[in-house]
Amino acid sequence: MVDAGLDNDVEGDGGLWAGHVFVSYGAFIFFDATYAEAAIAFGPAMGWTYVGGSGWSETETFNTFAMNFSLLGKFPFKLGSSFKLFPLVGFGYNMIFKDSPDFNQFGLLFGAGLDYNFQRWEHLYLRAEALWSLRFASKAQKDAADVMPGGSAKMGYGPVVKVGVGYKF
Repeated sequence: MVDAGLDNDVEGDGGLWAGHVFVSYGAFIFFDATYAEAAIAFGPAMGWTYVGGSGWSETETFNTFAMNFSLLGKFPFKLGSSFKLFPLVGFGYNMIFKDSPDFNQFGLLFGAGLDYNFQRWEHLYLRAEALWSLRFASKAQKDAADVMPGGSAKMGYGPVVKVGVGYKF
């Protein structure tokens, strides 16, 4: 699983700006039903917080741990005897374990997934998903917007890619 939070910015008057970017990667566990999927992902994360204005900027790099929770609806279409293609839409919550929970974000997810059912092992299947995340402002972004003259927090975005093996009971 790879999850990237991009363009989580705050913009203010006079060219002031601030924000953060993070990338997490690791393992995920999912529960799969015909029309829904619930997943928990966890692993290391790296990120950057930044602030700047007209002609100046500062950046801080950090390494931490992240957990992601998602609940997705899906509608599978069979493609032959081995493949299923399905659109995905749902919700996600990202927990970034930095100094405080201020970087946690709620988001909307949409994309598509593909299952490959192994003919030799009838209970195993390979799953791949590509999602796009629209992330609402974190508490850190809202706080920065409150102290910045004319500040407003922007919605962030980023890709989420998952590949895993499933077992059918």
